Amino acid sequence: MLSGAGRALARTVAGALQEISNTALRLADLEEGGGKLEIACPAMFANTWLANNLGQFCKDHPTIECHIRFVDNHRVHELKDIDIGIAFGNGGWPDRWSTLLAQVTVAPVCSPKLLEDIGGQITRPDDLCKVLLLHWDDGSEWRRWFSDVGMPGADQSARHCTARSF
Repeated sequence: MLSGAGRALARTVAGALQEISNTALRLADLEEGGGKLEIACPAMFANTWLANNLGQFCKDHPTIECHIRFVDNHRVHELKDIDIGIAFGNGGWPDRWSTLLAQVTVAPVCSPKLLEDIGGQITRPDDLCKVLLLHWDDGSEWRRWFSDVGMPGADQSARHCTARSF
């Protein structure tokens, strides 16, 4: 069952999904009966939302061969050889059509053990520079988060660990 946030996200992305579906239908109508759909997106998006929804798309459009390319978020808009690029950002990239799929809020979280290890609370953004920052991307989301809270470049003094799923 979707949470309130999940329902809001589902309503927001419905238009984009309809456009993807329309494109797939056009590809399915090709003379050879299908086509190849190249999707580029950050692994964080592919491992969550896309992984949960692509299976049904493939069942609905069996003649479409989907290929997913994991790309660092800041590089998606640079690619020229893809059909669909999904990135976190403000859009407006030159020679690219973009639409807002959803508002995404990124907030740091930590375990009580982490607080115990650093000997106190995390009360200010710069307190995060004392801890190990985990991420699924190249660290760009942390850079963006620190920039959004008025501390561009602060993450450079922190230790980073990139998580990967297998």
